[in-house]
Amino acid sequence: MLSTYSFISSIKLEKQAFGDVVPRFHTVNNIAIPVKFYEYINNENRLVINDNLFETFEKDDNTAFLSNELYSRWDLLEASFEIKRENSVQENNIRRIYLAKGHERRDITHTRPVLNGYQNGVCFYCGEKMNENDIHVDHVIPRQMVYHDEIWNLVLSHTFCNLQKNDSLPSINYIEKLIVRNEHFIINNHPIKNKLIDQLGKTPQQRRKYIMKVYEDAKL
Repeated sequence: MLSTYSFISSIKLEKQAFGDVVPRFHTVNNIAIPVKFYEYINNENRLVINDNLFETFEKDDNTAFLSNELYSRWDLLEASFEIKRENSVQENNIRRIYLAKGHERRDITHTRPVLNGYQNGVCFYCGEKMNENDIHVDHVIPRQMVYHDEIWNLVLSHTFCNLQKNDSLPSINYIEKLIVRNEHFIINNHPIKNKLIDQLGKTPQQRRKYIMKVYEDAKL
């Protein structure tokens, strides 16, 4: 059964898909892909399916992969709707900045589909595959230092890796990795792209500066 988000989104998709969504499926990072799966008839709002699409589904492995990817992407979109935004404040004291901007701990498991779109089942810290029953959502810069659950600071990890890290501040290598991950979301028009830009800045330089400042503040 479709969730409320799925129902509302499907109605919007039906009305708006031909205006923006459908034409994007033949581009990756704003570059046209060499193989076309359909022809978009603009003035008629319809698609003509090419043989390439049928050939893609001929192999069982491809069918299973595409099906899983489809559900994963849809979960990702729904999860992005639920992510809340923070309110900015003016403050001088570092500790009070993050206390003032922070909020009570809440359930962040709904962010898993969003994060897994980039990690693809691989632990952020050790780089090994994760079992579906052994996945934690972790704050790279520990929550006790930032007092928020904003998506730019969240990753997926093994239970063991998460517990080993605990509330320790990670090395700069993981902060660099986090910066690259967030830029990947933005470059690839991820559903949370605008949220990340609102939180971190309009340019890669601004976003990097913001995250590094939070990291340096956490050190202090």
